[in-house]
Amino acid sequence: MGLSRESLYRILSGNPTLDNITKLVGALGVPISELFDKPDNISFRCPKCSTILEVNEKE
Repeated sequence: MGLSRESLYRILSGNPTLDNITKLVGALGVPISELFDKPDNISFRCPKCSTILEVNEKE
């Protein structure tokens, strides 16, 4: 896979470098987005009216 013991430790401890993440997803054969949780919805506050808006993923 091309990762040193130190690099693997950094990944497992939650402090990976972008280079190590790229190597990991290449070895696993998955897109980088598979390593991150996808929120069910996203909310944000409108800067003009302060209304909280939610964006839901259409299934």
